[in-house]
Amino acid sequence: MSTHPQSSLFTPPERGSIHAILVANPSRRLYTHPLEWKEQLEHLSCELHPPALSLDHEIVGDEAMQNVPLTHGSDWNDIRGAVIEVQDCRKRKSRDEQMRSLFAKLSAVATGSQLQSNNLAFQYDGRTVAQIRLPLVFCDQQPSQDPAWAWAYIDGTWSSEQRYNFHSRRKRSFSYATRAVKDIKDLPLDPLYVAILIALAQKSRGARPPCAFKTPPKVSLFVPEHTAGTSSTDKQSDSSRTPQALVTSLKQYTATITDEYLQKFDDPYHFHDSALHIHQESFRVGLPSTMFQAIRAASRAQNLSLVPSTISKKRKALGDITEVANKVRRTERVEADGNKGRG
Repeated sequence: MSTHPQSSLFTPPERGSIHAILVANPSRRLYTHPLEWKEQLEHLSCELHPPALSLDHEIVGDEAMQNVPLTHGSDWNDIRGAVIEVQDCRKRKSRDEQMRSLFAKLSAVATGSQLQSNNLAFQYDGRTVAQIRLPLVFCDQQPSQDPAWAWAYIDGTWSSEQRYNFHSRRKRSFSYATRAVKDIKDLPLDPLYVAILIALAQKSRGARPPCAFKTPPKVSLFVPEHTAGTSSTDKQSDSSRTPQALVTSLKQYTATITDEYLQKFDDPYHFHDSALHIHQESFRVGLPSTMFQAIRAASRAQNLSLVPSTISKKRKALGDITEVANKVRRTERVEADGNKGRG
């Protein structure tokens, strides 16, 4: 029998910690797969910062290709065709499929690599508790380092199918899954997006070498959004039965997630006072150059957090060498001038 007092065998979680919230809400099923998250956001100190400007129309034709980098040649001809295919789709599912193809082509040009679907692990209390399947994920591969997961892409069709499959594997009815998917669509922000950003930051932090600066990883999630709009054809038609055209925009959710915030999930028994700020930007699908720039910027965002601290030492050493070389040159010039004077 242990000689330790009984109270030392179990330490209750600190007030405000994630585990304390789970214990205090046993009937709300908060500890579940991110595909089922709904009320979890109110306990994760998460704040969404929407864009300042709204997009009210979709650009087509020659205007759609303004400011496109022309150095990529024929790649942009394929992208132009993909933009037109997206804009021609009348159904959301078809638009999602075409947008997936368009974004993959843009990403290949922006990153120089072919991206594929991949599983993203969500960590809790030091172990993987969920896998999130994503259609596109970009990993910034540095020499002699693990890949840093910089950004991901998902769309409404993909996430809905993942949720339907999740509920089907648990023998839940189709009507139950349909209600669950609809409830998520009514929220201002899909909780799955937050889980993806956190998981990306967890992976990026794991890829950081020991000698790297502890710059918080900056991660992004790209999501297409379709809203009912009115095209020029619809405006000219007097028929009320003419279907409304869909207007598609690309949303980018970006967050710089600190180690202190990730500690909420690494150490869920203790309270960690840190918040998650997610910034949202919108891009018109009709302007692929803006999406291209956003993808390229997001792909390079991890470089700053993976810079080894030895670089500063090398820079200092290089500066010392340069200073010595300058002194030698000045000495040589003085000696040369002196020799000329004596001559």
